[in-house]
Amino acid sequence: MAQDTRSQLRNETERRRRAPPEPTHVLATFDHGGQLGGDTTHGPIELAVEVTDPDGKLADWFDDNWWTEVLQRWGDDPVTLRMAPTPQALLHPTVLHHLEMLRRVAPRWRIVGHAYVGDVASDEAVATAAGSAYHEIRFLDRPRPGASASDRADWQLPLAELFGRIRQAQIEMNATAPILVRLPGEAAGPAPTPPPTQCSGASTTGPRFATAPDPN
Repeated sequence: MAQDTRSQLRNETERRRRAPPEPTHVLATFDHGGQLGGDTTHGPIELAVEVTDPDGKLADWFDDNWWTEVLQRWGDDPVTLRMAPTPQALLHPTVLHHLEMLRRVAPRWRIVGHAYVGDVASDEAVATAAGSAYHEIRFLDRPRPGASASDRADWQLPLAELFGRIRQAQIEMNATAPILVRLPGEAAGPAPTPPPTQCSGASTTGPRFATAPDPN
């Protein structure tokens, strides 16, 4: 084999062995108008979105125009969308509507919801979660920080039982997703207030809420 051919094969092998590029973390928050900022036009992207305030009010910017901007940037890229566990965000009807749309127009995206165990309590909420557009839902195994005494009293359903109820609902509707993941209760504390530069653009520090290692 000629020397130049061996060198070419060796170089191609080395290129294949290179680690995949680190994802770019982008954080869109309720208080900062969902600003995306930065020159983040190429994947892989991890987009963390906080769409509700502490009272569960949905952000005004979380609408079709915002999604148009997001999809113009990354619609064809591999993106992991992480919905933060802000109050009432996981199963908010408007959030679920946009995620259904996203599954159709951005098939390369992976949609991950984050929630506290008490966020899915009623039979209706269980059925909604079981049939939702999330690829994966990650539950923090503890009450929501700052929950009132009455809210904590309602937090009685063990996570294993909640998972069983959701999976039973999935069986009944012949659904295989979302995948359910447990996060330990100590995995996240109350989210600190980020500096303005982090909120308004791309961040290299990642989302402010806990995640578990991807199963793949």
